[in-house]
Amino acid sequence: MKQIIMGALFFVVMTLAACQSGNDNGNNDAADNQTADNNAQTEENTDMGNEGNSSDQAEGTEEDTNEDNAGNAEETGEQSEVAQMEEYSTIESEVDVDGLTSEVVEDNPNKRVILFKDGDREAYKSIFIKNEKRLKIIGIEDDEGQVYNEIIE
Repeated sequence: MKQIIMGALFFVVMTLAACQSGNDNGNNDAADNQTADNNAQTEENTDMGNEGNSSDQAEGTEEDTNEDNAGNAEETGEQSEVAQMEEYSTIESEVDVDGLTSEVVEDNPNKRVILFKDGDREAYKSIFIKNEKRLKIIGIEDDEGQVYNEIIE
């Protein structure tokens, strides 16, 4: 009886493994085709020549500046949004957040996770459990570990 069950289980596992490996090949072919299309388009753009190149560069610089300004406005808006959250005063008193940018990673009815970054490096992570009003602050940058874990008022 055990041999029959083991044989059937082996058959099912092998069938699932074969199905899974077949899907991977299809995905790789699609990615290869898209890469080839992108390379062909890049070559066409390069072959177009350098006509109007200086005006294109000037327009590109202007667009980049506008995009940077929009990104800064979004960051400033998010910073002020984070500063209005109920746990922010406790975070500010426990950790030096001046000069750090904040990013709300998760905000749902149960918890809120905020990531504080110094440039592109993650410095601190705060986890606020809303229904318990528990705040946890974790130091990531220097392997500080848990900095704060208490219920806030």
